[in-house]
Amino acid sequence: MEGKLVFMRKLVIGFVLCLLAFNLNAQQNEQFRYHIFDNYLLNPAYVGSQNYYPILVGRDQRFYGIGNATPQSYYLSLHSKVGEGYLFKKDGKINEFFSQFGNMALGFQFFQYSFDYLNETNVGITYGYHLDMNQNYKRKNPRKLVLALTPRVQALWYNTSKIGLQGEDVTSTDGKYFDPGLGDYRSYRTWIFSSDVAALYQTIHADFGIGALNFVKTKNKLDSETIHLNDSVSIVTKDSLYPTRLLVNAKLKFLDMYTSDKLDVYFIPTVAYLYSTKRRSSEVYVDLMLESTFKKHIAGVRKEILFIGQLGLNINYRNEYSQEVLMQPYVAFDFKNYTITWAHSFMINNELIGSGEARSGDQISILFKLSKDRTVRENKYTSKFTGR
Repeated sequence: MEGKLVFMRKLVIGFVLCLLAFNLNAQQNEQFRYHIFDNYLLNPAYVGSQNYYPILVGRDQRFYGIGNATPQSYYLSLHSKVGEGYLFKKDGKINEFFSQFGNMALGFQFFQYSFDYLNETNVGITYGYHLDMNQNYKRKNPRKLVLALTPRVQALWYNTSKIGLQGEDVTSTDGKYFDPGLGDYRSYRTWIFSSDVAALYQTIHADFGIGALNFVKTKNKLDSETIHLNDSVSIVTKDSLYPTRLLVNAKLKFLDMYTSDKLDVYFIPTVAYLYSTKRRSSEVYVDLMLESTFKKHIAGVRKEILFIGQLGLNINYRNEYSQEVLMQPYVAFDFKNYTITWAHSFMINNELIGSGEARSGDQISILFKLSKDRTVRENKYTSKFTGR
């Protein structure tokens, strides 16, 4: 009888592990799309597309009302072109070496994610190359094509001691409960290696991008899990935690809403579509932003940017395990050479989270714009090409 109880207990534990893997798959997949703060975090081909060093740090608390199980992310990114005076001043001697890499760009992404017993560390390094294309035939406006590759390593782990299994056969260690029947599953860790490939076509008026996220990836333990239950072996095969997704994105640089000597107001819409052929799941992003630029005359045709304010709404529709809509209104303030952005997210419908108090969260980020030139010339199109 006792052996049967042990077997049943392990069977339940095996079922719990399957639920953990599914929960990890459903909740954690594609958490790191913070393109409302920097387009580089959506399409890696935006690497080095700014005429300054963008260094982004931020924190995301996805939902409130579910205690310690609130999903949280901390993220850091930076990217820049290597030559053409981007890393060092143009008159600096050391820039003579880097100037030969004028079309090359490098980027770095770091994410630390935690969700109760689930944890992830995600690191990506981007290599990009900027191809300057022939100017527009009529207006002589510049155009370019950017190609990018991002190798990525992800460490996933969960600690089952936080599940809170309790009973007469449960052992307690430092106030954390776990079942001895879990064995080696008390602490679980796996590594995933993947890569993103992308391309971006840029003009002064619009951007058009394509890509394949997680284009090449290695198999991990959670994709095919073997569970030993006494003398029986159960092999659970699941789809990849990070499936290959095809990406298409487009962005209009500016639509003039109001212009004057002291104030410009632009409407900047962005749309992105992602599709997973294996899961047959899709995501749609729509970002609607108003940007106001306050400026003053310096001398001649030159003007200095005093302040930039942004007000926007980001809408994310996902059709995967269930249909859900995530709304993110946000506001951003640009002082000198840094931008502070605050966004509030809330679900319209989400079957995974039933509590009404657990449908909202906040994101905050600081974008440091090192070496950004806040002087604009009379030809506004020149500054718009690499500005956003």
